[in-house]
This record gives sequence, structure tokens and C-alpha cells, in this order.
Amino acid sequence: MSKRKHDDSNGQDGLDDLVLEFSSGDSMPVCSVPLRMCSPVFNSMLSSGMREAQQRTIRVEVATKEEFDSFYSLLKPGAFSPERITHDNVDAMLTISLYYQVGFLRDACEARLLRLPATVDRFLQAEKMGLKRQQSRCAHELAQLCTEEDLKRLQEASSDALMAVATAMRRLLQEDDIDRILRSATLDLRVRRGPDWKWQNQDGGGFGMTAISEPERPRPPGWVVVNWDDGSTGHYRVGAEGKYDLMVLGRVDALVVEGAGGVGSQCNGLYSLNGSFAGKPMFKKDGGSAIIYFSGCWKINYQDATDGWYYCYPNCEATTPPIGLWSTEGYGAGADPPPTLRLLQEEESSPPG
Repeated sequence: MSKRKHDDSNGQDGLDDLVLEFSSGDSMPVCSVPLRMCSPVFNSMLSSGMREAQQRTIRVEVATKEEFDSFYSLLKPGAFSPERITHDNVDAMLTISLYYQVGFLRDACEARLLRLPATVDRFLQAEKMGLKRQQSRCAHELAQLCTEEDLKRLQEASSDALMAVATAMRRLLQEDDIDRILRSATLDLRVRRGPDWKWQNQDGGGFGMTAISEPERPRPPGWVVVNWDDGSTGHYRVGAEGKYDLMVLGRVDALVVEGAGGVGSQCNGLYSLNGSFAGKPMFKKDGGSAIIYFSGCWKINYQDATDGWYYCYPNCEATTPPIGLWSTEGYGAGADPPPTLRLLQEEESSPPG
């Protein structure tokens, strides 16, 4: 008689009353209580009279033992946190949560996907799995950025997906730029020069970040400060004098660090907004411990701490982390080259000349 590979790592002092069996031949003891509380599918299978209830054994076909172990750990009392859904595990957690109808976990997975780049694969995944918000968002973003090859893939995979992108493209063509004019002083917006711009080349011909106002230079309502990517700062009209100098490109909630070398290479990756520190937003690397934070100047630390070695952007107190090339000033040695920081979804078209 063959023996199952049995894992007792999840034992809970006699609380385990169910065994899960996997295609690999592995098995896993679990407590049925959190499974039944969170999943109507498990609750039905373990109802009185069902074969699974009598045998106290359930076959799992939609996940490996390791994937299910991660899923199961999120169901235990007090264990769930949205931050535990990462770029690395979101696909497996989504598949399992949909199959077993665990609604709160499905929603957390969709929330994570909404913060990842919109691609054809992500759009088709959203369509297949019924993620309406992700479908709408991917259709809108692909309408702006997709290539001819992307459209061919959509045509081959799903006529409904292709139609959704085509409809979004048509809507964008019909949109008037008036809808994107910045009309009030608002923090953390990516902007470029707008319809009433009269400030020559103060923006350096590029993009900037809104910062509301400067304490030493107060302005009346209808004005906003912009920190431009070239390092300059200026005040611009967002309703003052009936004029609007700026166009909105989007809000900063995700950043990409790339190009860091040597001992700092672990800082490279996608960062998502994760609370605040010292009165400014803080970003944490998805699936990692590195953080971007403000402490005297903007810094990137390879660990989730505000001391030790760091990359920095000297002499900058902007509201959000500055875009562009940073410095190794906070490292002793071995961290060259310094990283470059950019937005996750940078505007593709050039600003007006």
C-alpha cells in the first residue's frame, strides 16, 4: 500500500479535522472551521451526508499544496491583510478564491491587480474571471497605449474584449481636453502645461507634480505650486483670473525604481503607496521590504527601516518622490549606478512645445 506524503506543519494542537489531498500526492491537515466560515463551497461539501463530510477528505485540483497553504493562512482569525496579496501570489490567490467563492479575498486580489500594469493578458484574465473593475480599467488604458500586435491578440482571443477596447478608443477620441483641466489646488497630481499657459519654458518642456502651496510664499485661492521634473518650482493658475494653466495626467500611487546596481539592486522594482512618514507619502516595494520615504530629503532604503544605507535625492522637499536619476550619496560604496525613478504609467505623448 502506498503512503501519502503528509505535512504536519499546519497542525493546530488537535484542531485539524480534515485532510486535503493534492494532485502531486501531497496531503495537508487543516481545521475545517475557517474553511466553512469563509467558503460556501467548503461548507456545502462538509454538510451532513456529503461524501467529503463522511470521509473527512477533500481533493484539491485548483492549487498546489504550497499555494493552498498560503490561501488557508489568510483565512485564520486576524491573519488577513491586503498587503499579503502580492504581485507574486495574486494569480494563485485569485484562482483559489474564485473557485471556493471567498468574496473578501477575491476583492483583495482585484484591488492588487488594479495597481499592476494593464496588459492584454491581464485584460483577458479579468474577462475570464468576471473582474468588472479590472476589465473597465484595462480597456481604458489599453485604448491609450496598445499596439497593433495587442489588437491582433485581442481579436484572436476575444471579440468582446476587442470591442471593449475599440469602444474605449472611440470614447477617448470624442473626449474634449476640457475634462482634464486642473480646476483646483490638489495634491499629488502629475501635470503638464494646459490651455492658458503663458509661462514660457518654466516647466522645462516636461511634466511636474502638484504641491498645493509653499508656507513662505502663500497664494490666494485659485493657485497651485508645481514641482517640475527639471527641478524648478512655480505657482500656476487653477481658476485664478478665470485661467487654467495645467492639464492633469494622473495621480501618483505607484512608482518604478530601476537601474540600481551593486548592493542596491534589491531596491529595483514596483512600489505602491503604503501610508505616510514625516507628513509625506511612503511607498513600499511590492513583494519586498524596500521603501521610499522622506526624512530630510527623499530616500530609498533596501529594507523597511528609516535608518542605515539609502539612495537619496538631495536638496528636494517635493510632496512626492522626484522622478529621474537619484544619488548614491547615502551609500558608502558598492551601490553604483544609482537608480532612476519613474511613474508606473507615464504619459506616452510628448508635452506641447
